[in-house]
Amino acid sequence: MSTVEKNQQLFFVTGKGGVGKSLVAAALAEGFVQQGHKTLLIELGHESFYRHFYGLSGEEERFVLPNGVEVQLLEGEAALKEYVLHYVKISKIVDLFFENKVSRSLVKVAPGLKELAVMGKITSGIRKIGPPFDYDKIIVDGYATGHFLALLRAPRGMYEAIQVGPMGVQSKNIISVLSDPSKCQYYVVGLPEEMAIKEAIELRAEIYNETQQASKLIINQVLPKNIVDLAEQASPSEKDEFVQFLQHKHQSQIESLRQLVDSGTVFRTLDFYYENESLNLVKAMAGQLGDL
Repeated sequence: MSTVEKNQQLFFVTGKGGVGKSLVAAALAEGFVQQGHKTLLIELGHESFYRHFYGLSGEEERFVLPNGVEVQLLEGEAALKEYVLHYVKISKIVDLFFENKVSRSLVKVAPGLKELAVMGKITSGIRKIGPPFDYDKIIVDGYATGHFLALLRAPRGMYEAIQVGPMGVQSKNIISVLSDPSKCQYYVVGLPEEMAIKEAIELRAEIYNETQQASKLIINQVLPKNIVDLAEQASPSEKDEFVQFLQHKHQSQIESLRQLVDSGTVFRTLDFYYENESLNLVKAMAGQLGDL
């Protein structure tokens, strides 16, 4: 096993849709690359947010962002096919299985099977299963809340159903990786709003129940005080309404964040950036995350 695989770490980023989890995942990847780590950013599904965000063309499953971060698209059925091929060894038989209508229907309705295959692929380097995953930092831009919890629970659900044979053994090993803080960490992204914070706290509790790990909480898009101050310099025709809006939103955010402080919850904030350039935005976020 290579030194990279031996020290490999996984970082799952999740949160309610619309909170900026994909940008936080990109910022984490950016930070690791700047530190000299061999880093992979995984997107789940068929379509790439990052290709669109950075204005890139192409349809490859693996590509490189302008800042040097490597990205790979990972989809459930493809991961499952790779897993089956690892054991069957004959690609033609595997192709026949997945081309068969009955088999495909079974794959679609089997609870958690695709999610299990995805988790199996993501953890394969640490578990030394299949082709080597030659990166020391792997960041997963996870699904939004509900689907992410289904993904996280899939290995345990399968192990409870099948505890013998390759499926049972692999499920147990995946659970072990997901529960080991030296190998796997979780980031929950939220917004500085009362309901969004409540949902982020509930998601952290669910992750803890499944993994016994305390995920890191990142509150995104916090209005910095200097933004409110700068608004005071706006022209008279624009100033009043804009300033009032920012002041009201800023105060509302402070009150929401105070709930976290009063409860003793540890969290990190990310500023709301007025930035149209993708590379600059991600670099700014990476700089503020620091060594999180």
